[in-house]
Amino acid sequence: MKKSLLILGATLAVGTGAPSLQSLAADPEPAPGATEKHLTRAERKQADLEKYDVNKDGKLEKDERAARKADKEVEKQAELLAKYDANHNGKLDPEEEAALQADKARVAAEHAARKAEKEAALLAKYDANHNGKLDPDEEAAIQSDKDKAAVERAARLKEKEKEKGPS
Repeated sequence: MKKSLLILGATLAVGTGAPSLQSLAADPEPAPGATEKHLTRAERKQADLEKYDVNKDGKLEKDERAARKADKEVEKQAELLAKYDANHNGKLDPEEEAALQADKARVAAEHAARKAEKEAALLAKYDANHNGKLDPDEEAAIQSDKDKAAVERAARLKEKEKEKGPS
């Protein structure tokens, strides 16, 4: 698998004219999109349009989306190398690959545990007949509570906007 990831990353880097994985991993300067995780969806869309909308029609065509996807894959591969390539040889050796897989397994286990906790909390709160599953009427109660919470959130946001005053 690691060979295919490295070959894919290298192919994408060469095919798109992007810098090599080794140069990306070794580059101490943050990549231009390094703060992208902190952007809103609208800001990410605008940034993608500015970078990839070659024909400037306000939307990404198939080839433009392919270029974006290739760049994102190269960035992902560079991040993995930067994090797991302990000996900085530009590839993941078996020990480094094992560390990557261990981290993936840990994250998956944490996600499964959070999901189980949420499901248990929902059952504890809404399983009125205590049969261990949510029946349609119990699911309706969940949806009703979600709707109420959304209305309350909207009211709080509206109140905050009023407190700010006119812009």
